[in-house]
Amino acid sequence: TMAPSPPQRFCPLQKHYAWSLTALVAAPALTGFQPLPACAVPDEVVRVLDQNTVKFKHTGVARLAGLTTPTLNLPECFEFTPSSHLRRELPPHARVDVLLESAASPKRAFVTRAGASMSVNERLIAGGWAKVVGSIADGGDARYASMRALQREAQAARLGIWKVCDAQ
Repeated sequence: TMAPSPPQRFCPLQKHYAWSLTALVAAPALTGFQPLPACAVPDEVVRVLDQNTVKFKHTGVARLAGLTTPTLNLPECFEFTPSSHLRRELPPHARVDVLLESAASPKRAFVTRAGASMSVNERLIAGGWAKVVGSIADGGDARYASMRALQREAQAARLGIWKVCDAQ
């Protein structure tokens, strides 16, 4: 017999403090974060399906919330696709906490590696692997404000998709 799946809990997102790209790069132990809300569900990665969609053992298939990962018009000097980077962030069997932003199809989730202080969503944006899209309550959610700040820092640092290639 199969073990029952843990319940999928949907909860309103809670305040999430803004991150600094400088802190991400410079400090091994990030400070100033708020732990995941109690309604995040522990889960395990089955596999990455595409550049922003992941299959989880209990949650099933979910898209990463709040971002898009471009696959076209990337800088010519861009070494890796966003999907290959996501596969590095979320290898099979990785233990994660999944916070559903939307339980409607398609599910949208914020995903944090077990023991990490920054979500994979935020890490992709901070590294220039993704762009912020949408927001809850027309931009009223602190998590989206944090992600927009990370994107501005990645753009300023010309990271990832924001890279400017040298003329050959």
